[in-house]
Amino acid sequence: MTCTDFRLLAERRAAGFPLKARQEKALERHLAECSTCAAVARFEHNLAAAVREFPAVTPPADFADMVLAQLPDPVAVPEPSLREYWWNLTLGVLAAGAASWALWQKAPSWIPWLTGEKERTQIADILFNAYMSMGEVSLPTMSVVFLALIGLTAWGASALVAGER
Repeated sequence: MTCTDFRLLAERRAAGFPLKARQEKALERHLAECSTCAAVARFEHNLAAAVREFPAVTPPADFADMVLAQLPDPVAVPEPSLREYWWNLTLGVLAAGAASWALWQKAPSWIPWLTGEKERTQIADILFNAYMSMGEVSLPTMSVVFLALIGLTAWGASALVAGER
């Protein structure tokens, strides 16, 4: 048993948690061999005993009310407007359109087994630059973009497999 293992088990035992018989034997063996850990065990035991001797403190009946009275008033958060929703949706559709155009321009390159490393890197750069240009975007906008990319991937793969492109 290492000193670290001993300290973990000694803390558990001092806090009143039961240990398995095998763990107790290992603790006792280590205590007999290591004077540093024996001092730590005595300290942990004395500290736990001192804490248990403190009287239980019961808070005043209005303690919760006193704490809540000291908190600042809640801040009203405005509901998102319908205009903001449509703006985010429009941005998402435009981003999906830009991604569609980028994928269409590099159609074979986003299927890794059909192209080399250079083409795969180019399409990754296009998608990364599109993502970075979006800035801070809301969750509805991102979900539209991701759904569009998934749809475009499925459509493009089926078109390439069918030989349409």
